[in-house]
Amino acid sequence: MSARLGATLLNAIYEAPHDEARRMVYADWLQERGDPRGELIVLQYRTPRTPEQQARERELLEEHAEQWQGRLAELTTWVEFERGFLARCGVRRIPTWALKQLEWTTVKHVGVADEWRCDVAPLLTNELSRSLESIRIPQHALAKLLGGDQSSPVRQLVVDGTIAPATWTALPNSRMFERVTWIDVRGHLDPLPIFAEPHALLYERVDLRMHGLQLTCARGTDQRLSRLSIRPLEKTVPDAKTMTTVARFLASLSRDALTELVVSLPKHAGLQKAIERQRRLSHAPAS
Repeated sequence: MSARLGATLLNAIYEAPHDEARRMVYADWLQERGDPRGELIVLQYRTPRTPEQQARERELLEEHAEQWQGRLAELTTWVEFERGFLARCGVRRIPTWALKQLEWTTVKHVGVADEWRCDVAPLLTNELSRSLESIRIPQHALAKLLGGDQSSPVRQLVVDGTIAPATWTALPNSRMFERVTWIDVRGHLDPLPIFAEPHALLYERVDLRMHGLQLTCARGTDQRLSRLSIRPLEKTVPDAKTMTTVARFLASLSRDALTELVVSLPKHAGLQKAIERQRRLSHAPAS
């Protein structure tokens, strides 16, 4: 009877993974029986956690994370737990049997490394992937997924590598990624099309790298992709050539491209001139 009740409580969480009350009921039931997962659930609900609690959390996961992943432990390369359940992971493959594992229902993010050459389409459209919010894939996988005829719940798309112009143009028409509102390109993408092509307005935010810099474009209140910030990537010091490239990019933007501009770069005559020009043209606050 006890085992059956435990299975019922666990399945209730898989049926409604966002229901916090169900997790706490399960945690109470587990703790009454001395099950360490109950302790983890309670610990991960505490914010902030003391150093001692954080150490205990790590200890529990080091000892039990593989067990709490179920059979998905055969596939994962790294994992993160949230409120006692698998929330983020990297995978090396997704065989057919894996798609039936209930542990997917609590997973919010999946990452696939380039070397694994893993087909994630079945996972993206799997009915158990109801909590999936973001995915990180190599650029060659993106091109293959664009032609899918099913929708996925993904709202943040992270891409490793260079996105070809044709792929970027086709992305907004993809059924697979029709719910995406945030794109993060961790390679190279020409920033000009973000402002030049109307379909870019579908995205609330676009992050991209260019010459060691992080460019973040965000849609403003007027529904334009109008807020732009430019800053160096961590531990990167832009050289003169990079600064000149940024200056040329800003100078190439149209009169109505921006309503807000934040540039966190060293002083550079050409860059300062481009910033001032953009500020005069669009009345964008600049710093």
